[in-house]
Formats: sequence, C-alpha cells, structure tokens
Amino acid sequence: MNFDLSIGTWNLDRSGIRKTNRISGQLHKILELNADIWVLTESHSAVDLPGYYSVSSNPDPGYHEKGESCATIWSRYPLTKIKVENPFYSICAEMQPENMSRKLLVYGTIITYRDDGVNEGVAPWERHRAAVRHQTAEWKRLRETYPDHLFCVAGDFNMNLDTGPYWYGLKNEKEYLIAALKNAGMYCATSLDVRQPPFGLSRASVDHICVSNELSGKFHMDAWEDKKMSDHNGVLIRL
Repeated sequence: MNFDLSIGTWNLDRSGIRKTNRISGQLHKILELNADIWVLTESHSAVDLPGYYSVSSNPDPGYHEKGESCATIWSRYPLTKIKVENPFYSICAEMQPENMSRKLLVYGTIITYRDDGVNEGVAPWERHRAAVRHQTAEWKRLRETYPDHLFCVAGDFNMNLDTGPYWYGLKNEKEYLIAALKNAGMYCATSLDVRQPPFGLSRASVDHICVSNELSGKFHMDAWEDKKMSDHNGVLIRL
C-alpha cells in the first residue's frame, strides 16, 4: 500500500480558558509540523487551523466553558461525523485522503485521568478503568462495522505505553489496552520511550496514535515537549 500521510495529536491544556497567550505559540508549532490530520485534545474554538476541516466532541455542560471540547479532529480532507457512544469524550469522523484508495476513520479521544470523580466519592482510577474497556470495545465495533476502512485512534490516553520505567497509568490497564488493540487489528505507533534518544524528553508521553495493521509499513515518529505550551508532550507520525 503506497501513500503519504501524517497524523499528530497534542493536548493543549485548556488554553482557550487559561493562559490564553499560549494559543499563538501552539498554533505556530501545529502549523510548522504541517500534518494532514490533527487530533487536538482539551482544545477550544479559538484554536483554528486555516485550510483544515474540523469536527469536535460535544462540550460537557458540567465542566466545559464556552468553546471548549475534549477532542477535535482537524483534517485536510472533508469529514463525515460518525456516531460514538460517549460524545463528550470522543469524536469520530470518516474521510478520504486523496492519496489513499481506502477511506479512513479517525477516532479522537480522551481516556479519563486517575482522579476523575474522586471529589464525588468515586475511587481513583475507577472511571479510567471503565473508559479503557468501553472505548476499546467501541474501537473493535467500529472496525467490524466499517471493515473496508483504515482506522486511527489518537488522543490523550492518560497512560504511557512505552517499555521504560513506570510513569503514569495502571499496569493492567496498559496491558488490557495493548491486547485490545491487537484483537482489533491495530497497534500503537507511538509506544517508543521518548525519554530516550533520539528524543531525550524529560517526561513520557501519555498521548498516542494507534493505527490499523494495514498501516504498519515504515513510518517516522516525532515528539516534542514545551512545558510553557502544555503539560503534555505532542506526538506525530508520518506514514
């Protein structure tokens, strides 16, 4: 399968409502990397990519302020929105990259963090565990529903998936997610330890890009860290 496609993801740390002066720098970095597809998490309508089409997850009325969304997909190609189980945390869209013979589904998401719901009496990691199971099941269902499509899941997983030292997440949930990807005919393309060369970043990445096995040819991965811009690393793959 011959094609040229780049996909990036970055958590923008709610820059639309706090430290809004970061937006210009975030946009500069995003546009400099020039990916065909972006999944931006903790994003805002003030983050606008010229020349791209976009769809966003629904704002959570109990959490988000005006203009915010958990996940937004930006693409150089027209998008058709696909229904998802939890439209507050996830968004899915179909597109036809011009240099690919098959359509592509992109699922952008946040798998919630350790303390989600703790102040309501929920145990730490409880909602994270549930989200891992619900979302991986949905990825498999979408693959079965659209068997002729290529598939990509990207966003903030709130777990590092590299083989380096423990950093964030639960060991059994990481193993469950990796096994679920395999069962759905997918793999994580961003599981390298970015604390090691050639990246040499100070923290592991909890943001990931996973793709269907048909996209498992040679690819180049980029990762960047700018603590003034976000509390997350960004990652990008060029297939």
